[in-house]
Amino acid sequence: MPSDVNLDIYRYLNHAHLIQTNPHPAASSVYMQVNSSSMDLNLVQFLSVHGSRSASLCGPMNLQSGFNNLLAFHYAIDLINNNSDPDVSGFKFGGLSIDVCQSEARAATFAFSYTSGTGICGYAGFTELVGPLTAVAYLTDGSAVSARLATVVPDSTVVSPDATAISLSSRAFYPRFLRVVPPDSVQIDALLDVASSYNWSVVSLIHDTTPFGLAGKAAFEAAIARRNGSQSVCMKYIGAGAAGSAISLAEAKAALQSASRMAYVNALIAYLPEQDLRTLLTAVRELGLQGRFVLLGLDSWADKMSVVQGLESAALGAVTLRQTYFTVPDLDRWVAEIGLAPARRKGIPVDWLEEFWQHTLKCRLTGSSVIQTQYATVCDPSGSLPAGALTQNGGTYSTILSAFIAAKGVADFQRAECGTTATDVCLYRMPAATRLATIYRYISNAQWRVLQGRLGNDSLLFRFTTDGYGDRGYDVLNFVRSGSGYVYNKIGYWRNRYVPQAGQSLATYGPDGSQLAATPSSACPTGVDCGCPGDSGDPLALLPRPNVWDRARTPWGAVLLALTTLGALVTLVAIGFLAYAFPRKVQGTAGTNYLGFACLVGILLIFAINIAFIAHATPVVCTIRRFGLSLVYCIVYASLLVRSVVNWTIYRAAGSPGEGPSFTGLSHPVSLLGLSICICLVSAMLGTEWLILQRPDSVELVAYEGVAWSRCSPSSFYDEGLALSCLYPAGLLVAAVVYSLLSWDADLTDSRQVALGLLFCAGAQLCWGCVSTLTGYKWRDPAIFVANLVAAGAVLLCLYVRKVVQVCRVSREKSSSAEDQNIASGGYPTKSISMDDIKVTS
Repeated sequence: MPSDVNLDIYRYLNHAHLIQTNPHPAASSVYMQVNSSSMDLNLVQFLSVHGSRSASLCGPMNLQSGFNNLLAFHYAIDLINNNSDPDVSGFKFGGLSIDVCQSEARAATFAFSYTSGTGICGYAGFTELVGPLTAVAYLTDGSAVSARLATVVPDSTVVSPDATAISLSSRAFYPRFLRVVPPDSVQIDALLDVASSYNWSVVSLIHDTTPFGLAGKAAFEAAIARRNGSQSVCMKYIGAGAAGSAISLAEAKAALQSASRMAYVNALIAYLPEQDLRTLLTAVRELGLQGRFVLLGLDSWADKMSVVQGLESAALGAVTLRQTYFTVPDLDRWVAEIGLAPARRKGIPVDWLEEFWQHTLKCRLTGSSVIQTQYATVCDPSGSLPAGALTQNGGTYSTILSAFIAAKGVADFQRAECGTTATDVCLYRMPAATRLATIYRYISNAQWRVLQGRLGNDSLLFRFTTDGYGDRGYDVLNFVRSGSGYVYNKIGYWRNRYVPQAGQSLATYGPDGSQLAATPSSACPTGVDCGCPGDSGDPLALLPRPNVWDRARTPWGAVLLALTTLGALVTLVAIGFLAYAFPRKVQGTAGTNYLGFACLVGILLIFAINIAFIAHATPVVCTIRRFGLSLVYCIVYASLLVRSVVNWTIYRAAGSPGEGPSFTGLSHPVSLLGLSICICLVSAMLGTEWLILQRPDSVELVAYEGVAWSRCSPSSFYDEGLALSCLYPAGLLVAAVVYSLLSWDADLTDSRQVALGLLFCAGAQLCWGCVSTLTGYKWRDPAIFVANLVAAGAVLLCLYVRKVVQVCRVSREKSSSAEDQNIASGGYPTKSISMDDIKVTS
């Protein structure tokens, strides 16, 4: 044993007191043992009956894998001892199961103390357990625990039902490690074969930077090399810390955004551990990439609904691998015999059985040491478990297979070398090193027709490959919508090659969740050298680029253009009508009249600037957007602010004795217009400075939904910058709203209409600011377009269309010239302040 391993083990032993003093708070048992008194051949199982609450504390019962695999293990031992299979008979096994609570430290400590002859460190003495010398083989749970145990007992045979880590294939470090499932490197070949069958010759691989992810990356590169370049994989990293650390949502988003830059790649292999798959699916949903990729998952995803629950829209169309397995009807019968009475426990520790019983029946056992208070119903201690109490899956099947293949190796040894001598005696006559080597040789070379009498045509001829794994194959599953729910549908099978299942086809889905009529291709275009982002080639050069006016040709684009054109025409008509209809004297001198025409010009420009937001980005378009958007809003808001201040002044004057307001000096219409222009010049200066500091002489191309989307530079901050440029006009808007509301109570209808129009503008500006910075690129420019329509339309309707209607009504009624002048000066009713009270100067 290498010295560093010894040091590692002693380090665990030095911390053993942490484990001893922190057992599972309710369940005190740590092992289950059967047939210990009469059996001299034993199988020892290290598994996680409970989960891990912390480094040294066990958590709740692990129902779906841990306890189920415990029952499958002891069911297999019962079958072996009852000579149920003629190929595996003539001897009996004892069984010892030790709970390691998903802790490598606990597994190493317990394994070292047990194999050194001191029992289970702090829980059971040597005399209470079957001796380590009688252990034919060790069964282990998961890659991490398997690696730890295979290091502790390097000369013994270790068989794992579910360890898939590529590193465990090393014969230098794990010389006698076997597993009944293929390693992840075989899954890689399976996924590439599946991809090839659907014409996905270029796929993207997302992996983390843990040893697991880096081993997968190396295996992918080796697999691609073996295929002589017929396929290629673009690697995308998700930075993660130490092994076992979870990836962050931001890291997953960054990897997905990088992968989405290749329009010709629609297949993405998620080479991630189970705990990170939900993070990836969350990133898919939040980035709006549903339907952008067909996700391909390992058997860590398989058919688990826990991975996709609540994220079904992001996972639709995913293709996953599941280790081929078959359910064993006789196992359900065996589990149904279990009861709480001592005679029916089948050797299961009382606290383990009571915990399983309560969770399965959703009730609580009064007086139990592990009472589950979350259940209101009281359990019937004399009852029985319902049908299907044990969930059969690949884990239970693999556990049965692991126990039987070890037994088949012993049976082959007995027939070849023992004759009439008892198997245990025959083994123990050998020196220890020879005995352990012999056991490994026979188990690794064993072949067994899996439960042929119980599975019939589903029985599989199992054997280990020369690399020490079981060549069982995979079911290929497709996550699809079924009625109002979702299911994993089997579409094929892989064992050295992919075979589609007759009558089943791959279902893929678009961004809206609708099923696509044809499977998307991820093939490199003919004659094009498809590089990955970051290669010497530019992958964006392969993407189609939209025409500047493509959006204007779409139905929604045509509708928006029609509305903005209609608004511009109405504004022009209003300008012409009001200029013609008002008396010339009033046009030149009265009140805020010039400001009204300035505001109409601003409204016209808002409608006009919408053209820059229906077009895709070009240097000219970007210049208009960055300089013009803030300025046109300033023209409108500055005019309305000055007008609101005048309204407020008139309102205050109307309640004071003496003369009304005099429009002379700084209050002259020309002066008011000049003040408005000065306010707008500030916006023009800010826009000019922005153009100087960030020249709009180029645009950036960003891969988005299969095209090279043109964006004003810098793409990473353009939308935020545009929103920030409108903070100045937003301040004018707030001030104008305040002054309009201050004069709301007076009978000045114009102030109320100004306030109403400005409130619409405020809502529209707030909405486009959020949408244009937080949503997908395709929604950002249209959001500004629609907001411009709402803002300009609201002011036009509330103020100027209303004024046109008033002028027409007054004209029909042949009103006096004073009433005409009253309307022109802002629509102030004569009962509050008459035109005779206003000085009109030339």
